[in-house]
Amino acid sequence: MVETGTATFYAALAKVSPEPVLAELASRIKDDEHRHFYLYLYHYGRWAGQEGTGRIEVLAALRARMSELDREDIYYAIKHVFLVMHPGQPFTAADYRRIKRHYTRLARHHYPYRTAARMLLRPLRLSPILQSVAAPLLAFAGWLLLS
Repeated sequence: MVETGTATFYAALAKVSPEPVLAELASRIKDDEHRHFYLYLYHYGRWAGQEGTGRIEVLAALRARMSELDREDIYYAIKHVFLVMHPGQPFTAADYRRIKRHYTRLARHHYPYRTAARMLLRPLRLSPILQSVAAPLLAFAGWLLLS
């Protein structure tokens, strides 16, 4: 989850950044996170088989981690950027909703949904045919959630 979120965030940032140096830096971070992801998959594949981890457990872990994103990761990232940009001003729930709406509109058009879907599905070890059907459907569902 972490590598998927980070890689896709930096891919979107590289795509929308008007600053060439930031775009290049974001692209390099994205590539690094993809490498982390494949390292994770390698080790996950070794351990999941030994521990007998099934798809239901993987889906439950993915669901739990995704629900934490809004409650923790995204909230704290937005909060701390806000506090740096507005020193001395309190961060409110209304600020969070307003900023999140703004970035949701950007993500709707620039987020790499298919990449995220493929990465999220990989630990499920689906057949290639099922993966090729499920990834576009999951990507479309993600896009719909932001629309």
